[in-house]
Amino acid sequence: MEKTDDYYALTLFDNEGTLKHVIFDIKLRLKKLPSVSGNVTINIINNWTVTGIVDTGATICGITKRMGLNSCGEYDFISATGNNTAPVYIFDVVFPKDKVIEQVEAVEISDDHAFDFLIGMNIISMGDMALTSVNGKAAFSFRMPPAEKYIDFELENC
Repeated sequence: MEKTDDYYALTLFDNEGTLKHVIFDIKLRLKKLPSVSGNVTINIINNWTVTGIVDTGATICGITKRMGLNSCGEYDFISATGNNTAPVYIFDVVFPKDKVIEQVEAVEISDDHAFDFLIGMNIISMGDMALTSVNGKAAFSFRMPPAEKYIDFELENC
């Protein structure tokens, strides 16, 4: 793949050999609509650093209500418990190395997790993801944009 200014890659290494979940710190940015004060337009931007987890089984991202955001509507979805409706939020996600994905939708998830942001397929499908292991040590890697063809380990000379 030719690298361009739009190319982004992130790799997380598991030096302890205990990688069970892909968890890392990520920034969320909420843009509020501009407000006018006299002749000055003010754009208010809030940033948080949260713990994120990658979940390939989630169609859409999730965020805990601990974040205290105001929802912009509701989202209907199907989960293991059946048909559900949850508040939906829209914000920017700022990955390490300052890669910004704008206007990400996330549904509200319960607060009983060690993370506040669940990265679902609405982000994962924008790129390629791999989990590899060398001498029992795992590494998670993600890149955007995705490759122009499928990665097939069966066809590779490993």
